[in-house]
Amino acid sequence: MKSRFLLFVTLLSPLVISCANADSIPSLDPSSIVSEGTTSTLLSSSSSSEIVSSTISTESLSQISTAITSIPASTEASSTSTTQPSDPASRFDFSSRCMEHLNYIGTHLKDRDIYGVPNNEHNAAKTYIEGVLDATGYPNVFEQTFTWYWQTAANIVCHIPGARSDKRIVLGAHYDGDGVGDNGSGVALLLGVAEGIAGLTPYYDLDIVFFDCEEVGEDGSYAYVEALEDPSSIAFMINVDAIAFGDYPNIYGGNQSSSGNITQLEAYNLAVAKAINLGFNMWDSDDLDGYFALHGTGPEIAENTFYTNPWTKAHDSPNHNGVYSPTTLDASDHVPFKEAGIPIVYFEATNWFSAGDGGHEAYSGYYEVYDTSIGDHGMFMNTQYDTLTNLNTYFPGRAEAHFQIYSPLLSSLVLYPNISEAIPQIDQ
Repeated sequence: MKSRFLLFVTLLSPLVISCANADSIPSLDPSSIVSEGTTSTLLSSSSSSEIVSSTISTESLSQISTAITSIPASTEASSTSTTQPSDPASRFDFSSRCMEHLNYIGTHLKDRDIYGVPNNEHNAAKTYIEGVLDATGYPNVFEQTFTWYWQTAANIVCHIPGARSDKRIVLGAHYDGDGVGDNGSGVALLLGVAEGIAGLTPYYDLDIVFFDCEEVGEDGSYAYVEALEDPSSIAFMINVDAIAFGDYPNIYGGNQSSSGNITQLEAYNLAVAKAINLGFNMWDSDDLDGYFALHGTGPEIAENTFYTNPWTKAHDSPNHNGVYSPTTLDASDHVPFKEAGIPIVYFEATNWFSAGDGGHEAYSGYYEVYDTSIGDHGMFMNTQYDTLTNLNTYFPGRAEAHFQIYSPLLSSLVLYPNISEAIPQIDQ
């Protein structure tokens, strides 16, 4: 997650889409995809523009072949499974696969900041992500490049044709940063889900996007949105950021106006309905409204349960932050989509009830845990404490528990986004 400091500082980083790319991302037509070996080139359905992808070379893939093959074959639900659990959520529980990726990232890809290139693991992380997607069998993976100061940065886009191509869902997480939680956990979730749903057809066209340069101002997600030919073609965007450490696994959505009114709630409402249909518990805005005023703390941290921002106009935070449920602060890759009028859903694990150090960020959702004696007064993201060692020491099993509920919800949203449509039994 981007530092809150960047909410008050405007970075003068130029967003120039590489001349090797088009000025816009077309509405992708499966018939326009040309694939040869490990090289994927996406051509616009319009003759006047095209995206020429940065290719995934055989040489690059060979660098991570050992890492990929060392991860045990998934025993979770997939298109090749021969048995079908009766619980809909368990069919899309890809948590063990997500944990394999989280452990690898936390061990081998610790420093992924764009400003550390070439002396850190940023480029290795990019290669790792592309290698996993290629090994999973996705042929349409490309890099959307743009300029950040003196460097070429790149979003990694995995395009999956859907049953319907009139709309597209965007599933995103940033891969830059230097934390296992922020945002190694988001990358791990996206990779685990991408592997788990391989061979299944999404309802709409699906772009799984690993954004670059989130930590320096959401430059990668701005580049993606600015390149869209038609923002209205995006059904909704799902953003995943920092879901490992936090006490409460949250779902956010909506767009708050200057007067405090919340609009664009359709994607959030869909996510909540899907979570309930999957058998999970949900503390929604109405459930949390006034809870802290009555109890002086948040609800019990329960298994298989989602939460959201608890503050409302009627019961604002003790610091009067003025960010009302179910929205959140503008500090991650959902922001450019929201500004473009695209409905968003945002997954994040944190603690809105934590006072932290008692400063202006108290009760803002920036502190992740109640215990202010660990991390930086209960904050791990954007600190030196965001490490795999600390995650395993202080919160053993927490990341996996969060993956166990986020991965079925994410899979359900991209495969069956129509709430009136029950999750079907999958013929294997």
